[in-house]
Amino acid sequence: MMLSLNNLQNIIYNPTIPYVSTISEQLEPGSLVVIRGHVPSDSDRFQVDFQCGNSTKPRADVAFHFNPRFKRSGCIVCNTLVNEKWGWEEITYDTPFRREKSFEIVVMVLKDKFQVAVNGKHTLLYVHRISPENIDTLGIYGQVNVHSVGFRFSSVSAPPHVTLSRWKLFVDQGLPVLSVGSRISMVLAKQTTLAGQDVFVSQWGISLALEGEYSPGSTAQELVALGLLSDVQSTSASPVGLTQINQDNLSHREGDISKSVPKTVYTKSRDPTANHTLTCTKILPTNCLSKTLPFEARLNSPMGPGRTVVIKGEVKTNAKGFNVDLLAGKSKDIALHLNPRLNMKAFVRNSFLQESWGEEERNITCFPFSPGMYFEMIIYCDVREFKVAVNGVHSLEYKHRYRELGRIDMLAIDGDIHLLEVRSW
Repeated sequence: MMLSLNNLQNIIYNPTIPYVSTISEQLEPGSLVVIRGHVPSDSDRFQVDFQCGNSTKPRADVAFHFNPRFKRSGCIVCNTLVNEKWGWEEITYDTPFRREKSFEIVVMVLKDKFQVAVNGKHTLLYVHRISPENIDTLGIYGQVNVHSVGFRFSSVSAPPHVTLSRWKLFVDQGLPVLSVGSRISMVLAKQTTLAGQDVFVSQWGISLALEGEYSPGSTAQELVALGLLSDVQSTSASPVGLTQINQDNLSHREGDISKSVPKTVYTKSRDPTANHTLTCTKILPTNCLSKTLPFEARLNSPMGPGRTVVIKGEVKTNAKGFNVDLLAGKSKDIALHLNPRLNMKAFVRNSFLQESWGEEERNITCFPFSPGMYFEMIIYCDVREFKVAVNGVHSLEYKHRYRELGRIDMLAIDGDIHLLEVRSW
């Protein structure tokens, strides 16, 4: 699952407040609720309640009561209602809400807590007092204008951005064959027919219109994890082979990411003598990874423009910092050193080249990490720089100091986090 606010489900636009509605699916860990709206100039407070039913007499239990208030300096009050009795209040005084300002609230359901971000910034955590399995109703009350309410359930993971241009897809004896004229971003999909037109319906149930020519053949075929293809000039169809790699190859501390349970591996040929392996890799199991820091692994293929690494984890509650490094394995040079320091709210970037550290970069608009929070960090390699996003929000750029990108082939992670998952493509 990739954290994304695109392709939300069951979106309700401009609901009347108070708004009370049944949630269509269970809020399992990983589910998102996204509320976009505007605070009126005369608002004193509003609230978002994750309820166990919609009864008013007696009042239904409220698993999570999220209540921004605007009197005095303002705050956010969180609480739980059980048997018509409120528990102890948890108050956040550093509130992002302002009268006459728009907002976007993102509530993520985790196994042991809710995690809330407002306007792309982490805001608070709220440990479950009632199991989220009991939540079936969403209520929004008070002085607030809501533009939309959307859901993304954990069983339906939104796909990364898809770019399709000047390409052809054929199916031959059960194997997809691809001819590419420009870059294709990763898509996890299968071909089907809808209303007489061939479309892709991804595993998330979202239709992706085809912007090119293709012949689907007579049967639907799985196309799994087509990696980033950049500057491929081939005009003839080339075979795309599929290989599953066994989980037993996962080592306890150091290993080859390409041997660490990828979903699938494809090999595309430009000509009969040149092969290129395209891999979307997932390292499992999570409960092992959380015990194996420091973690080191070899990238499935060297770094270069269009390459992406995704790290998912949870910051420890007493964390001081952690680091994520991309290395040129043979030389041990560190091309990219990412070092969030929670004790000083600094996101330090640097390179270690020829046995010497360079000048640190620290400028950042908003420090994206907080103790106890879940995060997804995306590192994207561009031609001139690395780009880093955290929980779907762009954080920084770092211009390449190590120019030989093709020699960057190792990933190292250490520090005060529980490492849950690593992917690269």
